[in-house]
Amino acid sequence: MPGMEDNYVLNELKVLKQRMDDLYSRSFEEGEPEEQEACEDLQTWQPSMDIIESETQWVVAVDLPGVSVDDLKVEINDGHLSVEGERKSSFAGGSFRFSQAERPFGKFFRKLPLPQNVKEEDIEAEFKGGVLTVTAQREHGFSACSQKIRVQPSDSE
Repeated sequence: MPGMEDNYVLNELKVLKQRMDDLYSRSFEEGEPEEQEACEDLQTWQPSMDIIESETQWVVAVDLPGVSVDDLKVEINDGHLSVEGERKSSFAGGSFRFSQAERPFGKFFRKLPLPQNVKEEDIEAEFKGGVLTVTAQREHGFSACSQKIRVQPSDSE
């Protein structure tokens, strides 16, 4: 049976993996280099999110348990949705010492490009049960249709 020291090491490895995943995912996000550098100072964890689409709506659901609505900022800027905030540890600064820590806390930042056919003025956000739901109405629906492209054989074969 692993001891407390083993649990501590495993937890530290989980935190390191989360940070590496965050760094990897941020390297593929759009944005200016200065903006990305500023975000690196802010972000210490990355909340999970789902993006759901229908013909009439584009919906983003972000898991934010333990985050207060007062510590949450949602903005639309230059065709992007940004969600920023902080989950504070209820034990920080106390006389407690973690023997196992699996729940991340600290600042976070997520930025997503909006689909071209959403009405930015009609975007709404609701925070309920630790889940932030951002809903955007679509102007003309979305085209999820695909088109088959015929591949021509090469004459050289």
